[in-house]
Amino acid sequence: MAFSTPAFIFVFLPLALCMHWLMPRFLRKASLLALSLFFYMWGESQAAIAVMLLAVLNYLFALVIEWLQRVDAQAGCRHARLAMFVAVAVNVGVLFYYKYAAYVLGLLGFQSSSWNGHQLPLGISFFTFQAIAYLVDTYRQQTRADHNPLNVGLCLLYYAKVGQGPLVRYQAFASQPVGQSGAFALFAMGVRRFAVGLAKKILVADILGVTANAIFAVHHDQMTAGMSWLGLLCYTLQIFYDFSGYTDMAIGLGNMCGYELPENFNYPYVANSIKNFWDRWHMTLSRWLRDYLFLPIAVSVSKRLRGTTYAGIKTESIIYWFAAIVTMSICGLWHGAGTRFVLWGAWHGVFLCVERSVVGRMLLRAWWPVRHAYAVAVVAIGWVFFRAESLSQAMLYLQSMWGSARGDGKAYYAAMYLDRQLFCTLVVAVVFSMPVVPQLGKTWRALLRHTPAAVAAILDGAAGIVVTLSIVALFVVAIATMANSTYNPFIYFRF
Repeated sequence: MAFSTPAFIFVFLPLALCMHWLMPRFLRKASLLALSLFFYMWGESQAAIAVMLLAVLNYLFALVIEWLQRVDAQAGCRHARLAMFVAVAVNVGVLFYYKYAAYVLGLLGFQSSSWNGHQLPLGISFFTFQAIAYLVDTYRQQTRADHNPLNVGLCLLYYAKVGQGPLVRYQAFASQPVGQSGAFALFAMGVRRFAVGLAKKILVADILGVTANAIFAVHHDQMTAGMSWLGLLCYTLQIFYDFSGYTDMAIGLGNMCGYELPENFNYPYVANSIKNFWDRWHMTLSRWLRDYLFLPIAVSVSKRLRGTTYAGIKTESIIYWFAAIVTMSICGLWHGAGTRFVLWGAWHGVFLCVERSVVGRMLLRAWWPVRHAYAVAVVAIGWVFFRAESLSQAMLYLQSMWGSARGDGKAYYAAMYLDRQLFCTLVVAVVFSMPVVPQLGKTWRALLRHTPAAVAAILDGAAGIVVTLSIVALFVVAIATMANSTYNPFIYFRF
């Protein structure tokens, strides 16, 4: 049940909010967990049961790890470390079973009919990363193993973030009181955030997705360079508005229930380097990769290297390059089974390494528009591997972008797709992919500071009404558009 469907907006959400806020405070976590389990089981009960059992296992694993740390202190916590590794392996094993087993068996030459595939559980990748973070943080004693199964189950399965995140640290989520003070203001903020996210999804991402899907479906022999670049531009903006729209809706839903979820995007397409891009794109994943992959890999490699240089290269650079390539390759593999996903991750890893070299220092001194164009070009080209259905299609699409894949002259052209609606949507998408709204807010607040207090209060109230009415209008138009269009699931639901 996606957030952008009538069933969720007009049936599940009103019932969920009424059930949550009408409950006594001590029952609200239980009601939220029950709603989350119902949401999770909607349409995929068998896969959901497996993930629920895994949530119970993670609850028990954390308790065992904490207990072993207390009784095993004299032995250097070897048994606790082993328990942590086993727990992580179980989670990774379940993820592998559902997401990668069929792909690996295919590589080994088995026919698809020889594998009784299973439906991919909703958000299994995000569930696994959150569970691993909880277990590792418990082992590192950065958080206490929670003895209340409601807290653990709600953190891992909370319906607002189970599909696509954001990834939340256990302590940051569990420490928030349900029904905290200022709940009405937080609820109102959540309603606005949810409406904006829905508009991003329906009015921008889905419209761009129609063209992106159509262009990527065209045979490469019939593509012109302009058409392939148009398709890539549409997808580059589509995936941002699709994913950030979901995040806005998830944060809004959390606010409506009294929870504050972390931000996940900070205008990534204004980045001036690949490192800066990952500081802005899917920020909770970036922090997870840093804390649970990059740093442990870097520390492990540093223990095995002796000396300050190797072949004239600083040891710290070698450590960074190795850790960056491995981390980003795993990041790509986490997104999906297939060589193209690994290459997408490695592509970003290579440019992270480039930026940590002499070339990177030259880039830092370059004119800002040059650095920005470099970052956007690298990210956009990487999206070809992410969007294509196969590695061969990705390579042929890249060829068509440079005009080298023309076939028998029966080519499609960009002008065939670039109608008035798409052009207007592209303009809006490009403009609002930049921090226009924060800048307008900053300018407005500066103006009010230089205005008499009474006038400033009137202007501020009027501006608030205008913003509210604008958001209501966006929500109404999004609902009307949703009712007249076919269902288009969120891109990251596949992961």
